[in-house]
Amino acid sequence: GAGAGAGAGAGAGAMVQVSYGMGEMMVDVVILLLKGILVSLDLVLQALQPVVSSMEGLLRAWRERNMLHMKREEKKKKKIVVVGGSFAGLEAARHLSEHAEVTIIEEKLFFEYTPGILRCFVDPRHFYSLACSVHLPPCQVVTGHVNKVESNQVIVEFDYGDRKEIREIPFDYCLLAMGSSYHGAIRAKREEKTISCRANTWMYESDRLRQSPSAVIVGAGLVGVELAAEIVTAYPSKKVTLVYGRQDVCKELPQPARAYIKNWLKARGVTIKSDRRVSDFRGEECILEDGQILQSPLIYRCLGNSPRSDPLQDEFEEQLDGRGSIRVNNFLQVVGSTNVYAAGDVMIHTQHSEEKTGYTSEQNAKMAALNIIRDIEGRELLSYPDGLFGAGQGTPTIFCVSLGQYDGVVVFNSLVLTGKISSVVKWLIEWTKVASIRGRQIGK
Repeated sequence: GAGAGAGAGAGAGAMVQVSYGMGEMMVDVVILLLKGILVSLDLVLQALQPVVSSMEGLLRAWRERNMLHMKREEKKKKKIVVVGGSFAGLEAARHLSEHAEVTIIEEKLFFEYTPGILRCFVDPRHFYSLACSVHLPPCQVVTGHVNKVESNQVIVEFDYGDRKEIREIPFDYCLLAMGSSYHGAIRAKREEKTISCRANTWMYESDRLRQSPSAVIVGAGLVGVELAAEIVTAYPSKKVTLVYGRQDVCKELPQPARAYIKNWLKARGVTIKSDRRVSDFRGEECILEDGQILQSPLIYRCLGNSPRSDPLQDEFEEQLDGRGSIRVNNFLQVVGSTNVYAAGDVMIHTQHSEEKTGYTSEQNAKMAALNIIRDIEGRELLSYPDGLFGAGQGTPTIFCVSLGQYDGVVVFNSLVLTGKISSVVKWLIEWTKVASIRGRQIGK
């Protein structure tokens, strides 16, 4: 079903038999056709790329000839360090690369499309469609661990196996885009540097889930409900319990979307314990405040992320809030700084509240990058989000929530789409984003 009125469509009480029917087959056919069209367009764009590159080269040469009157020191490109190579970092680097010397510092040797990662708990092979090496010329990509960020340089630790090396990387501007960490396997750990190492994690996690008779999921935000849906879709007979301290699921979403998700989960046998807070975790036990104990070999804590702000603890300690988020002003500059900006999960913009998603991270990064460029050029900085979307408009509300492989919810401001079409929309966003990181023309 599609539309804002679909919230009651799943049936609040009746169990749904999970099967592969005509609707699921149509989703697969549509996705197959779309993929064929996109790949064909990509081949055409690749064939045209030499012509486009030549035209861009001529335009660049023309610009340089018209800038010969500028002083040599004014023509020298600024050095910009981007800390983090995920949604925010890569989006910023894409905008900055033509205007400055950009260095991206990232611990991993690959990009991972986090919004689609929960399916890897039930299908570890899906990881290979979500992960790829980063292709973003002419930026320099450095693989290392950032120990400290200072006002004009970044201290980076490089691990060569038999030895470690500390190096200072100076900058004129810095964009903090370190992202966040998450309990369990949902976000890659520091030691998971390669695609093969991360793939092994998903093989292990999927084996644990397959062998477990049950699963308890604590938290019913976007991550918790998606994980519950993936598990109950892949294993209809597995006992899945969703426990959370609020009265409803996914507080970020409009009511029709929340109702559709809750009814969908109930119809597939998920035990929902709303308005029940957890007091403690003890081995395979989840202890609620009222004394009830939920037992399961697998307890997934989907209680939100934590900013990866450890490298900021010294230089920017006063700018960190209680959660460890770095505070920024309306221009997305770190409070008290003019050359250090922040975007994505690691920062908090107290004047403008918005959900932390891949989309909002990219919008933060775009605004920060444009302001860095404007500062280099001596122009007035723009406030976020008005500088991107217009005065008083705010950041558009966009959410894509998967309910297994063939169902879901898409929210765009007041528009709510539910059902099979949502799964196609989410696949399209996922495929094109990963394609852009791979360097394919169709994703740009």
